[in-house]
Amino acid sequence: MTDAIFDVETIPSVDGTPVVIVRGDLDTTSAARLDAAVGALQTDRPTSVVVDLAAVNFLGPTGVAMLVQLHERLHAAGVELTVHSPSRTALIVFHLTGTNERFNVRLP
Repeated sequence: MTDAIFDVETIPSVDGTPVVIVRGDLDTTSAARLDAAVGALQTDRPTSVVVDLAAVNFLGPTGVAMLVQLHERLHAAGVELTVHSPSRTALIVFHLTGTNERFNVRLP
């Protein structure tokens, strides 16, 4: 799925953990696409999912809410969500909203 300001791509990592790479603006218009990409992975029953936010330019309230909902849904299913390499923008938003304490954040 690609458009001018948002892209989401799913790839397997070396250990088989799915990695969802998010690029662009994660906001009201794009959050549902991230949700759909992660939701599609659940049919394979992974034990963990990585969401790579290194290329996120903007993280709006809807994007934060979507990440919180993904975390809660995956946690309830016994799946660990790791936020990998959040951009500086995403890190600032996580700290301002207190969500940095909620996620397993892996810095580069």
